[in-house]
Amino acid sequence: MYNFTALENNTNILELFEVVNANTGEMLVSLILITVFVIAFISMKNYETLTAFRSSLFIVSILAVLFFVLGLLSMQYMLMPVILTGLIMIYSVITMFR
Repeated sequence: MYNFTALENNTNILELFEVVNANTGEMLVSLILITVFVIAFISMKNYETLTAFRSSLFIVSILAVLFFVLGLLSMQYMLMPVILTGLIMIYSVITMFR
């Protein structure tokens, strides 16, 4: 059970996100990133799978860095999409020259 009694003392949306994220163990922002990835990937259904995956990961990486700068996401969760984006870009460059 989560303690949400401190939610009424917030003055802006960032404080609300910080309290909810702290009470849920950073699950709120992590689930937001996963949701954005799935929605972006599905919305790019007209493109090739690799292109849709690459674009969705890039969007999530930008959001992860933004959430890290705001203090809502820890370093390990921020690095996962950034490293995956780098790896998929390297893979794309390698397959481009085959």
